Amino acid sequence: MSKTFTGISYILQGIPYVNIIGLFLVPISWIIEGAEKRRKLWVLTGILGLLTIGLFAVGVALTLTALYPEIMKFASNPHVRVGNFTAGELRKLVSSMTPNMLGGGIVLGASVITGIAYFILMIVSLFQAGDVYLTNTVKIGAVLFIVGFLFALSGSAYLLAATPGLHSSHASVISEIYLFYLAAFFTSLLASIVTGIGFLIARNP
Repeated sequence: MSKTFTGISYILQGIPYVNIIGLFLVPISWIIEGAEKRRKLWVLTGILGLLTIGLFAVGVALTLTALYPEIMKFASNPHVRVGNFTAGELRKLVSSMTPNMLGGGIVLGASVITGIAYFILMIVSLFQAGDVYLTNTVKIGAVLFIVGFLFALSGSAYLLAATPGLHSSHASVISEIYLFYLAAFFTSLLASIVTGIGFLIARNP
């Protein structure tokens, strides 16, 4: 029963617009799987997944709460309303927002750290699950997740390398970076669906 729930959770995670549901269900399914199969690593994987989601949600909420008053204050400036604000006013806005954003930034940073740990443990757990349920399909899903992560990592590295000399006229460079992230996105969706199918067709040990 638990592997069926895990399979459905991963498939939902791979379907656009409903994948937000899968993002919540996948960590929960790992906790259930771990408890049923008595594998502490799987339980820890699920806990880290839920912790990452919680930290990210809190970080976004803190950041938006800090930004809203400053943005409204900036928007009420008569120079802004006529589109004639100066660079100095813009710098003042950024400097006033920075202290307020510190708390949200710290929490979001923590979510990145737990997210990376969650991803690593999930990959290890998927390979273990492939052995437990005697299915290579789950392992293929794990490999696809790694490929998607490498696409995203390559796009980020390319972006950092190109940023100093990047201008809006460099459309080809921007398109190449966009393609890396697009490949990462669709590979991750495919990985989720393949993994979900792997759990659904797997045999109970």
